[in-house]
This record gives sequence, C-alpha cells and structure tokens, in this order.
Amino acid sequence: MRQKIPPKVMFLALALAAIWGTVASSNEPIFPLFRGSRLEPLLYSLAYPNSIIFNLSIGYLVSLIFWLLIVYLPERKRRHVLRVNLSGRYNDFRHEAIAIFLVGCKDTEGLSLSRVLSHHVTFRQFFEAQNSSRWHDVVNYLQNNPQRLDDVVFELQMLAEEVAYVLTKVDFEDPEVHAFFKRLCNYVYRLKSSSDDYHHRVKHLTRFLWEIFTAWNPSEGQSDLAPEKRTP
Repeated sequence: MRQKIPPKVMFLALALAAIWGTVASSNEPIFPLFRGSRLEPLLYSLAYPNSIIFNLSIGYLVSLIFWLLIVYLPERKRRHVLRVNLSGRYNDFRHEAIAIFLVGCKDTEGLSLSRVLSHHVTFRQFFEAQNSSRWHDVVNYLQNNPQRLDDVVFELQMLAEEVAYVLTKVDFEDPEVHAFFKRLCNYVYRLKSSSDDYHHRVKHLTRFLWEIFTAWNPSEGQSDLAPEKRTP
C-alpha cells in the first residue's frame, strides 16, 4: 500500500518549486548580493525567463502567505487551545478518580502518591498488590457509597462532554487515541441510559475504569497506548 505524502510536505515542496520558478523565470538582473559570488554562475545557468512561470510562481507564493496568515496560524492556535483544555480535563479526571480510589482502599498514605499513580504501570502495581485486594476494596467502597460513585460518574461525564466537543473541532492524528475517546463517549451515553441495577452498574463502571487507568482489558490485553499519553 502506497504511503500518502503529508500535506505539509507537499506545501513545502511546492513552495520551494515556486521560489525556484520565481528566480529562474525572472527577467530581473541578479540580486547584487550574489554578484561575484560562487552562486552567480549557477543562477545564470538556471535562468529561463518566462513570464507565465514567473506569474504562476509569484501567485502561488502570495496565496500561500495569505493562507498561512488567515487560515493556518489561527486554526493552529485554536486547536492548540482545545487540546490543552482537553488534556487538562483528562488529567483532572484521573487525579480526582484516583483520590476516590485511595479513600476506598483505606490507604491514607497513598494519597500523597496520587500523582505517581497516574502512570498506568504504577497504578496497576499498586492496586494489584496483595492479590488485588486494594482494587476489590475500591469496588466494594463504590458499591456501598452511591454518593462517591456519583462523584466518579460526574467526573467521567464532564470529561466525555469535553471530548465530544473537541471531537467535532479537532482531527486526532493518532487513530488509537481517537478510537479511545469515541469509546469513552459511547460508554458514558450507555451508562446514563442503562436500566441495569446498581450492582451491575458498579461492576461495568469499575471494569471500564480499570481499562482507562491500566491500559488493559480482557478482550484486547495490554494496549500500547498508555493512559497518560491519551491526549489529542
């Protein structure tokens, strides 16, 4: 399968061709800076005065400059702001959820490690210790504390709303990141409209949370994309 040429590479190649076309097809004398230099013979050998090529090259360069100023740079700034906001919202969700998990497993000393546990390897090692008793404690805690479960769902819904907005505004370069966030939005939608009882709701939610924080699920195994890198 032939690999597509990135648009940026094409624009750069065309810009270089247009610059060469402008210089080579111009009827103007060589710029004083290059007179008497080693480039002067080369420039004379490339000279091919042609008004059509000159006008086309100048037209492309002028259009490119206007496109950069009016379209590309403002769009790039807008996308950067959206990505930064989504990344911040995603990190806030993970830190808030981990704080609830640590309360659930009654590990007060781990509260100071909430930032460290944001890494999927550290998170899995911590909650799988002692035959996964810590994660079972988290599940039981959410089972017995509907308010804390609602807090986790609220954080997840806020993240999903931010993701849903960004998905309509930004093209994700990594298809795996895009697929993950689409799956997150779909899951939150099903969670809100689900008719399952409370027990099954907690079971499905904690299974999905485990996938988010450990980059692992039973059907696909370990993902190559770490949760801390799931940013657009």
